[in-house]
Amino acid sequence: APTPQSAPVPPPAGAPKPQAAKEEAAVAAAAAAAAAAPAPTPQSAPVPPVAGARAPTTGAELERLWKESRGEQASEEAVIASLDAANLPALLKQSLTADLLVGLTLASLRCCTSSGGGDAHAAAVLGALPNVPRFSMIRMFIVGKDKASLVQAFDAALSAGADVKAVRSAFGV
Repeated sequence: APTPQSAPVPPPAGAPKPQAAKEEAAVAAAAAAAAAAPAPTPQSAPVPPVAGARAPTTGAELERLWKESRGEQASEEAVIASLDAANLPALLKQSLTADLLVGLTLASLRCCTSSGGGDAHAAAVLGALPNVPRFSMIRMFIVGKDKASLVQAFDAALSAGADVKAVRSAFGV
């Protein structure tokens, strides 16, 4: 026959609760660790690529640079500026991913839009993307929210006067 479990015994009145004492110790330890940690310095932050920097020589190197610059508009534009549009299909070969394709496209379109449609280098990078060997397959893996972002970016670039109709057609958006 099962035995009834005994009810826990409450601590005496005025005694600290064991769980509360553990939580207070954890908070104190975290505060001490935060106070002891050195403040971040500008030298410890990753240095974004600069325009005119050496272009990546492999698809893996481009992907690494892209991930490091993701979300930083100036860094993304510097990566776009460092690319040799004519060499882009050979550079990416089998390295193109949907994330990289969307990122490079959005950044290039942003360059075209912010320059009033006149950024010839960004337009050349855009024009080279459909020539990458895996482009037609990879574009099918672009998810809905990214497709919506591409539609908005292509619309903005076209409104700014950029000649991106052929590239948009290649993307199918």
